[in-house]
Amino acid sequence: MRTLSALIRIGSTLYPQARGSYIKWVSGEPYVDAFGAAWVALFGQLPKHTMGEAIPKDVIHGVGLSNFYVQHPMKDECRPLMYVIVNLNDYYRWPREKIADWLESEGL
Repeated sequence: MRTLSALIRIGSTLYPQARGSYIKWVSGEPYVDAFGAAWVALFGQLPKHTMGEAIPKDVIHGVGLSNFYVQHPMKDECRPLMYVIVNLNDYYRWPREKIADWLESEGL
């Protein structure tokens, strides 16, 4: 099984980074966030659905990390992995590769 960090790295080479959405279309071209990148690497295609939490839940389940909590690298709190990745991508504006580096340092 590939790690979440590896999946994000693979998917990040395929499409530019999105913010505020798992996948968004800009002038007909797809942009994907960290979870969108992992989805593409895990399932080999762009997701058909782009709303709600289906994309991160499918990815988290696909790598065996359901209900997994981590220490947020920018805050003094332990939060669900899904929340932390989205927060780093959208609020802290981390590049997906930096998110993958952090995940790898956590053994994920």
